[in-house]
Amino acid sequence: MSMQENERFKWISRAELYRRAWDTPLSALCKEFGVSDRGLAKKCTHHKIPTPPRGYWRLVETGQAPPQPPLPKVKEDWLNEVVFTKQPKPEPPLETTPLPEETRQAISSISLPNEPSDHHRLVRPWFAEHKRLQRERKKLIEQVDTYRWWRGGKEPVSDLTERDLYRFKITSALLSSAEAAGVKPQSAYIDGHIRFEVNGWEIKARVQEKMRRGLRPPAKDAPPWTAFLDHHQNGLGPSGFLRIAILTYLDAGRKREWVETGDVKIPDLMAEIVDRIASASEVLEAIKRKRAEQRQIQAERDRANAEAARLIQHERHRWEGFKEHARRWEEHARLLAFIDAIKARAELEPDASIDGRSITEWINWAEQKTAEMDPFQHGLGKLFDPPRR
Repeated sequence: MSMQENERFKWISRAELYRRAWDTPLSALCKEFGVSDRGLAKKCTHHKIPTPPRGYWRLVETGQAPPQPPLPKVKEDWLNEVVFTKQPKPEPPLETTPLPEETRQAISSISLPNEPSDHHRLVRPWFAEHKRLQRERKKLIEQVDTYRWWRGGKEPVSDLTERDLYRFKITSALLSSAEAAGVKPQSAYIDGHIRFEVNGWEIKARVQEKMRRGLRPPAKDAPPWTAFLDHHQNGLGPSGFLRIAILTYLDAGRKREWVETGDVKIPDLMAEIVDRIASASEVLEAIKRKRAEQRQIQAERDRANAEAARLIQHERHRWEGFKEHARRWEEHARLLAFIDAIKARAELEPDASIDGRSITEWINWAEQKTAEMDPFQHGLGKLFDPPRR
């Protein structure tokens, strides 16, 4: 059997897949089934299909291929058909309304602040919060200073470093640029997490250092690169570049992360980042509509499945009722024959009496009960009606 398919699945016989696996390398054959070569090899193993060993096709080219093992027989019938699930094609990103040119020019004119008072209103409190963290950490260390072998895993909070100040400036510029595009910043935390409101939707983002694993650990006496070591994963070091990511899920294929490079800095990417944040509400609205449509389609599918199940159950009851009529018909015929035998016997015992009633009366009683069992007494139409439950 050659490969067959419908909207959701592809399937092929075990024997045919065995033949093709030995005619074509799995690395090429797998593309036809929409899986990786490793996934195809697992399918073959699961269905007990021998596959060419490593290096087989090179030996084929030199004419030294080993003999092909036979396809073993299997007891389970379901193994004789190999089914592959089709992967849905990714949908293209939703077309959104771009930022107006004047808004992009306004964003490009926003410069990085220099003084703490020049920062965005949500970033200015970070300087005071840093001082508070310094005091609290110092107090904590003093409280446990007598136990120098343990400081609760806490080190003193250093002064703000160049990387911290740069992150503060970029965050301020991002918040100001978002406001220029009509996006309302809701909150900004010192660890880099930001919440925006766009047309009633909450959009989460984060500005943080792009971390990397160094070839060697930093020297013990090296000054800290940030005052907020607790905000970053241990064992990683700074890359010297910032990373901005939109944490709220948008549609697949839509860029949600930007990382600086030596040639491209965050201010160069600011218009693109703000454009993505400003258009996020359109994407989320589209996702909401699509999910509502999917729920409606699923509800209709469930109703159709329920109706199909009801009809199947109805037909099953109809068939059971039909068989019950056949059983009653056989019983009715058997009882009539039995009553005829009783009538013949009654001629030999005309004076028989049971419970004060004559044999004729009892025969009439039996004929009445037997007539009630006749499946034809209500016409042929009743024979095909399902029994009431």
